[in-house]
Amino acid sequence: MLLKNKYLKRVKTVLMHRAPGLLIVASRIAGRTVLFKTERRYLAGKSNPRSDAPSVLFLSYNRCGSMYVSSLLKALTASGHTPIDLGQYSFHGDPSLKPKLADPTWQETHFRPTGFFFVGFRSPMVFEGLDRFKTLVVLRDPRDVLTSRFFSVAFAHMPSDAKFVADRKRAQEMGIDAFVLERIEEVRQPYEKFVSEVLGRPNVLHTRYEDMVTDFEPWLRKVAAHVCPSPDEAVIARLIEESDFKPATEDKYSHKRSVQPGSYKTKLKAETIAKVETAFADLLPALGYTR
Repeated sequence: MLLKNKYLKRVKTVLMHRAPGLLIVASRIAGRTVLFKTERRYLAGKSNPRSDAPSVLFLSYNRCGSMYVSSLLKALTASGHTPIDLGQYSFHGDPSLKPKLADPTWQETHFRPTGFFFVGFRSPMVFEGLDRFKTLVVLRDPRDVLTSRFFSVAFAHMPSDAKFVADRKRAQEMGIDAFVLERIEEVRQPYEKFVSEVLGRPNVLHTRYEDMVTDFEPWLRKVAAHVCPSPDEAVIARLIEESDFKPATEDKYSHKRSVQPGSYKTKLKAETIAKVETAFADLLPALGYTR
């Protein structure tokens, strides 16, 4: 299985750089047929809650380790929650779902409050019944998010459509500093909404990406206590044993390019950092960061 996964990953990487259009088509076909069967059943109203425990909602943002955290939460909640990944389904299977996921009215009527784990959404969500969910928010230093976002768009991320292919070419041509300055508001707006409307609620646990990658076990135990009434110690021990936050080398084509905090300090010019910090001056302290 490991060899098979490595082979598929290699094929995907080759297609991403040499035939992105073919990869987009193949991804869409797979997303609408062989993949996301659980999500399609859920949206058709054919899934029953696995328990009467409050549903778990995971909110994050791009380049904040959301895929990895989602895998941890799937393991922690497996006994009482069915994982539903509507975000990935909208990306790979049904693009028409994407605007619905941003609609508070749709969220209120389609996110069932017991027995499900709603896998990482990379945006803030505020709807009337939010307080019925056990919500986890994981956010990263926005300076590192902007830095990582450049490498994702310019090199690493699988293209989703023709626009993304064009965005990749443009990002490579403009360079990291110009890219970061252009994307400041794109990151600031959702972060501002997280701070003003999501964080601070009694049902919401806000943790920093940096705490996860530098002090994993305490971070994991805090998360487990929030989402699970009785966390399984065997599962926690396995997740701790399997954790690894040190890529052997930095690879700009890898989704996991660099996980260590403070990458922006070596990638961005001083004047770029100053402009980013000015833009986020009111949000950094609320998120647990200093200038």
